[in-house]
Amino acid sequence: MSEKQVKLSRLYKGGHFKGYALSVDGMLLSNQQQVVIETHSRDIHPTLNGNLHSQ
Repeated sequence: MSEKQVKLSRLYKGGHFKGYALSVDGMLLSNQQQVVIETHSRDIHPTLNGNLHSQ
């Protein structure tokens, strides 16, 4: 099994920013319900939490 990098992608519709989603190799992950990015003043790295709906 090969590993792939998950990226945080910006979503645009009609040239306007609509939100964020997770993607792999330029393709959005299916069944995404929520992506939350948390930042903390003392930490330089944001925390990313994503929820996927199982089928």
